[in-house]
Amino acid sequence: MMRLCQLQAKKRKNENMSSGNIYRRLMEAAVPLLIGDILQQLYNMTDTIIIGRFLGSQAFAAAGISSTVMNLFTFIIAGFCTGISIVFANAYGQTDFSTFRKETYLTIVPGGMLAMFFGLTGLMLVRPILQLLQTPVELLNYAQDYLTVILAGMPAVYFYNLGAALLRSVGKFSTALMFLIGAVSFNIVADCFLIEVFQWGIRGAAIATVASQTVSAAGCFFYIKKNYSYLLFGKKECVIQKSLVKKTLSYGLVSALHQSSLYLGKAMVQRSVNEIGIYAVSAFTASTRIEDFVNAFGSSMSQSVSIFTAQNYGAGSLIRVKNGVRSGMIITVLLSLFSSVVLFFGAGLLMQLVLAASTGREFEAGFSYLQTIACFYVFCFIGNVFVGYFRGIGKAELPFLGTTLHISIRVILSFLLTPLWGLSAVAVATGVGWIAVVIFQGIAYKICGRKVFAKPFEL
Repeated sequence: MMRLCQLQAKKRKNENMSSGNIYRRLMEAAVPLLIGDILQQLYNMTDTIIIGRFLGSQAFAAAGISSTVMNLFTFIIAGFCTGISIVFANAYGQTDFSTFRKETYLTIVPGGMLAMFFGLTGLMLVRPILQLLQTPVELLNYAQDYLTVILAGMPAVYFYNLGAALLRSVGKFSTALMFLIGAVSFNIVADCFLIEVFQWGIRGAAIATVASQTVSAAGCFFYIKKNYSYLLFGKKECVIQKSLVKKTLSYGLVSALHQSSLYLGKAMVQRSVNEIGIYAVSAFTASTRIEDFVNAFGSSMSQSVSIFTAQNYGAGSLIRVKNGVRSGMIITVLLSLFSSVVLFFGAGLLMQLVLAASTGREFEAGFSYLQTIACFYVFCFIGNVFVGYFRGIGKAELPFLGTTLHISIRVILSFLLTPLWGLSAVAVATGVGWIAVVIFQGIAYKICGRKVFAKPFEL
């Protein structure tokens, strides 16, 4: 037993972010997260391309609309898991393993039941949501077939995201990446097999997605049980502790609202795009697939700063938290400038890669969208660092308020300007929203900084 405790202590020291060089710790977390995000976006792009090549342009456009709706539901779950990962990371930073184990019970058992209910609710709302988005009639059945399978598989999505959140909260970013690589590889192979060989159409692509999430979730929990069994709940941790339930719901739901509201805004923008025409839907689908790769840089640093802040805040290392935000900001600004240059000057090549065409209305609209939005990315990335910081110190409501501000500006400006400027209006609206959010977050950071370090984080 003594030997086991010593090994666990050594493992914690190597994985804990409350010691060591800050830049190195942030990058050790951010690089696997970035690779994971890029792989996920690569899969999303590959999935869309496979659907378009084998099933035609209507299925391609339907996949774009379906992805917007799917991401709305998926990111509610992913946001919830991101929120509760802060509770896990704080408990881990404080070496409060009893609370950690109680949290695993809450999230695995009652949380799994809620995920099932959530998926069933989504199934009943599929068609009304698609109709609300003004989905063209010729795309409606394609989109509904795809989303029916995806929403039925929401429990698999939840358990995969929960397993990944558990691994990341204890510093196992590379391990979480390995399971994601496995899921993406399985997904691509299953896509080709089910669509081309079995001829299951767009529904086959959805089945492949759910199956890959299921396999990856099982792998995550098997790894945790084998290597971190002391963090999983036992019989005595199967309790409903009101204070912990309140903390879990507070962090999880606010984070879920933050993530889902971002994609709700995208869904509302999608309606404006749909009204332009099918060519605009295809251009928006292609350009946002490319844009998602760029977003991966900002979101990975946001998650890295979030876990770094949570562990150090839990350990009481307040100066290290502030230095972590400063270091994360420097890294992120440099990344944003690099990403903007690549996106601006490579817009034509990237659109050609996705659409397999270098001319046409789809190409021109997507090209203009990418070059316009590239000019605003530094504000997006700065905002991501603030989001990670606020989450890590337990102020998850601030990212939600910032996102609400962004959505409001983006949707209103898109509605007003799209008839005049087409798809480029969406890029301008998004950029103006990012600028407004950074101003809001900067003010909140100054105000919050004077108060939040007055007392330590409490679970």
